[in-house]
Order: sequence, then structure tokens, then C-alpha cells
Amino acid sequence: MKSILNTFYKTVDFKSRSSKKEMVSFILFIILLFIIVVGLEFWRVGSESEKSRMASLVIQDKLFIIFLICLIPLLTLSIRRLHDVNMSGVYIGIPVIIDIGLRFAGYANSPIENGVRIIILAFLIFLCFKNSYPKDNDHGKYVSTIKKKSEDTIRSDSWKKINEKTF
Repeated sequence: MKSILNTFYKTVDFKSRSSKKEMVSFILFIILLFIIVVGLEFWRVGSESEKSRMASLVIQDKLFIIFLICLIPLLTLSIRRLHDVNMSGVYIGIPVIIDIGLRFAGYANSPIENGVRIIILAFLIFLCFKNSYPKDNDHGKYVSTIKKKSEDTIRSDSWKKINEKTF
């Protein structure tokens, strides 16, 4: 929940980095919203009473608006995620440019355009779930997800070294 709220807080931040956890949790949140909207649509179609249909339609419309509002933070999150793998956020615009080019070339909604969309989408998904760049880059400092042991913990090999030096 914290990473989903963090995504909304950083909606206008195009320059920092975001973790895989933040990306995955936000995508799962959007998928959950989509499942609820589709479920309400099936319930509305199958319901008999007019009141339940209207209530379902109102809830569905509100969830759809929330879903549309989530697209802007998803875009900025994707750009920050590309920054985290040490790539430019400009790569988010590649599918838009190719889609517009194919439409002007006369391939609108053709199998070629759909195939290109699938390839581009798979490439962007691969980039978004790629491991973080393990060093600081132009977009921020590297934050390790591996928890380090505290220095107060005395391990057995450290204790042996201390004993060897004192004797």
C-alpha cells in the first residue's frame, strides 16, 4: 500500500528512480481495479432489477475514472523505472511514435501493427522488470534492496580475527 501511495505522491517526478517492488505493486493495483470494473459490468448485465443496474453503473463509472487517473502515475512510474535500470525515459515514447507512423502508412489495426505493438510492449515490460543498475547514475543514488547485517553483530570469523590479534 505504501508503494502505491508513493507512486501517486511522485506523479510529477520524472527525474528520480523507482524500484521493481513499486512497479509491480502499482501494476497489480491497476489489474485489481480492472477486474473490479469487469466484474461489475458482468453483474450489471446479469442483474434483474433496475436499481442494482444503476448502482453498478455508478460504481463502475467511478472506478473507470480512477483507472484513467492511474494512467498518468503509471507513465511517470515507468519513466522512473527506466531511470533505475540506467536508461532514458524517452524509451516510453517509442511505441507512440511507431503507432503513429504505422497509422499514417495505412496499417491501422492491421496484423502488422498489432504484432509491432506486442513486441514493443514485451520489450518495455522486460525493461521495467529488469534488475536495478547497481551504481549511482544521473537519475539518483542506488538504493540496495539487500538488507545488510548490522555492524554490532559479531560473527564467528570476526571473533577469530580479534582473538588472533590479541594473543
